[in-house]
Amino acid sequence: MIEKIVGVKYCEIFGLIHFWCFFIGVNLTFFPMHFLGLAGMPRRISDYPDAFSGWNSIASFGSFISIISALFFFYLIYTMFRISFRITKRNPWRSYVNELVPTNLPVLEKSTSTRSVAAFFSPLILCDVPYPWQMNFQLPATSTMETIIDLHHDIMFFLVIIMTFVSYILFTLLTEFTTSNKKNIRLSFEHHEKLEQYWTIIPALILVTIAVPSFSLLYSIDNLLDPKLTIKVIGHQWYWAYESYDILEDIETSFESYMLLETDLDLSTTAMRLLEVDNRLKLPINTQLRILITATDVIHSWAVPAFGVKMDACPGRLNQVSLLIAREGIFYGQCSELCGINHSFMPIVVEAYTK
Repeated sequence: MIEKIVGVKYCEIFGLIHFWCFFIGVNLTFFPMHFLGLAGMPRRISDYPDAFSGWNSIASFGSFISIISALFFFYLIYTMFRISFRITKRNPWRSYVNELVPTNLPVLEKSTSTRSVAAFFSPLILCDVPYPWQMNFQLPATSTMETIIDLHHDIMFFLVIIMTFVSYILFTLLTEFTTSNKKNIRLSFEHHEKLEQYWTIIPALILVTIAVPSFSLLYSIDNLLDPKLTIKVIGHQWYWAYESYDILEDIETSFESYMLLETDLDLSTTAMRLLEVDNRLKLPINTQLRILITATDVIHSWAVPAFGVKMDACPGRLNQVSLLIAREGIFYGQCSELCGINHSFMPIVVEAYTK
């Protein structure tokens, strides 16, 4: 196709190198970032807790491989116009690298077999705080988060089926429909109308199947019941302020919560770098709560993964979310909206207790 457009042929060996480097680099970047999202890592932070360092290292390595693949792509384009290549008729996906030889370059030696890479997966750890090499959600502390996790697992069922089918089709195209298998070049369903209808209708039905529980979950999240306690969360650059009013006991409290510096951490306890604060927000369990969220300067985001809560704090506007904590514990979160140079240093710590 390329030679038909630009009038020159490309080096298939460089094309293979570009494809596999890009394929490996993108997956090494995407999956670690996906696991970090499940663990509750905010976006666009300049520094992160130590628990996130492992997956971030792999994602950075994947990005480096993707950059290398981009350089191979530009070099491939460069060689297309500078070097005339002689392309054999054999299948390049099954052959050695000396099948294709530039007319003015020495013959390449046969490539050796690639060494197998052992995949290392840590156990699925459920906890209320990010854990090194975490690949799953934190342990849910609200019914909302439990429903979110269930919906995620249900959608993953469809994704695995789709990925398996697409991978099979892609593998078949790369191995069967080549110049060495001329009998498979033209197929009877090249313009099969029924097939086109199927691959349009079936994905639409899958999306509808996913949409029904998604809308139900969104409705339940926005449904605000009669609250027994109201908490007002105010985002500042770069700390949180809390105000509460207990209707039953007629008690009003307010305080500010700052991140503890490393020098102030007590290493003998479970205090963690970039996640511990001087004043924790203490909330009762099995009590209907209303969280009012706002900001005074720029947009922040109050997010606690174990609660399934992530609400933007906008200046001049009050957003609210309903919360019913089901168990005791200490739950950690962070600001999840880019809010300035110290965006990484706005942790959230909620201590749930029995009233």
